[in-house]
Amino acid sequence: MQEDSRWYRGSTASASVLCEQSGNSILVKTWRQLEGPMRVVIMSAAGERRDVTMSAASHAPIADAIARGDATAAQEILHAHMTSAIEHLGIEREGTRETA
Repeated sequence: MQEDSRWYRGSTASASVLCEQSGNSILVKTWRQLEGPMRVVIMSAAGERRDVTMSAASHAPIADAIARGDATAAQEILHAHMTSAIEHLGIEREGTRETA
């Protein structure tokens, strides 16, 4: 588990840096509030699902769009990445929970 914890910190470090470099204090605060709950969900997911979602390959298109300065593409790719993460990690989207 300690190895997984180091892996998680490394894989989220770039997101933290991007938030900070944006200069948007609300984004930084939001990221800091979400990071802990996200960690619980990600670390609770089965290894293969977690590995696919958090892989460098799944994040490369986001980084490429940012490097090109293409904000529209970065937003679209990030949205697709997060939607895929929700599906792969088995997270319920708000409003989809069935009630008895």
